Amino acid sequence: MTLEVRAITAAEHRAYVASRASVPLEQTPGWGRGFVAARTESVGWFDGDLIVGAGLYRLRGLPRLPMRSVAVFESGPDIDWTGARRPRLELSDWLDPLVDHLRSRGAFTARISPVVAAHDWWRFDPAQRASGKAVMVHRAPETARDARTVTRRLEAAGWRLMSGTTRSFAAEVVLADIPNSAEPGDGRGAVLPGFAVRAGSIDDLPAVHGAVAAAHRSLPQPSLKEWERRWRGLAEDDFAGVTLLVLERDNEVVYGGLFATVGERGWDLSAALPLPDAVLPEVQLLRRQVMARSRTSGVRTLSVPVVAPARRAPVKAPAPGWPPVHLSQLVGTWHFPVRATWHGVLSPVVDRLVL
Repeated sequence: MTLEVRAITAAEHRAYVASRASVPLEQTPGWGRGFVAARTESVGWFDGDLIVGAGLYRLRGLPRLPMRSVAVFESGPDIDWTGARRPRLELSDWLDPLVDHLRSRGAFTARISPVVAAHDWWRFDPAQRASGKAVMVHRAPETARDARTVTRRLEAAGWRLMSGTTRSFAAEVVLADIPNSAEPGDGRGAVLPGFAVRAGSIDDLPAVHGAVAAAHRSLPQPSLKEWERRWRGLAEDDFAGVTLLVLERDNEVVYGGLFATVGERGWDLSAALPLPDAVLPEVQLLRRQVMARSRTSGVRTLSVPVVAPARRAPVKAPAPGWPPVHLSQLVGTWHFPVRATWHGVLSPVVDRLVL
């Protein structure tokens, strides 16, 4: 069986995502509109006229070499990584036509990040000073089996795990498991004396951006232009509902953040914060409001920002201020030499760039 990869429209991509139980927000068409320095494209895998997989990637040109690009799939693409959906197909049957398509777009290197867990931690409590003894690895048989299967299939298809990269983690709060009594307030008005949270508009972005930057002076923050593009991309796509929460104290903006929803899934789009930044009162209030409003919107699982630990370090709290979460370490980012010569020459440079 031969699959074909070709560009698809935003409408086709949205229809595919709607047909799937779980697709990361980074793999929805509106997400692509938030990039300032990269072109984006949605692609679909077709078996005849039937779309069986889809993904969003960005093409990032190199300084002084704009016609030579790296194709990056963030948290994707959404294809049959394990062979459970189409067991007769090897992973090369999915990835080889993708490589051909990316070559036609001028890419010399491709990067993919399968959303497949290598390890699981269930009911991980961010309030703990976690160590190897404090948190039990779930090690579900299917998790280990799927990770081994995907690794073997990727290697057989000629892809290689990127070395020296930070381990990739994903964390989710299962809101359905939180008792209603744990919800902080009604999600509409004052949450502490002097504080109030409201839904903002794009006109509030400059004030919120300035407040967030002031609260986390030592951490790099996206530019205001990037915030605006992310808002417009998700809002204008009319698929992922996006909300700006504005935290005020005595009518002055002191913090805020974006969160998005697609069906029964939600995403907190704040930056991942290490201690002590994450214990600031405004951060705690915002995170509780995100949970409360998400539950009101019918969201069952909420993806939260994760502080990735250093290599060989113990697992750390993914996001202080959240209730117990399901934490997963993913199988990592893999790359492929779309154009072998250029890949060999430029890989040492590209691997140092934030793409």
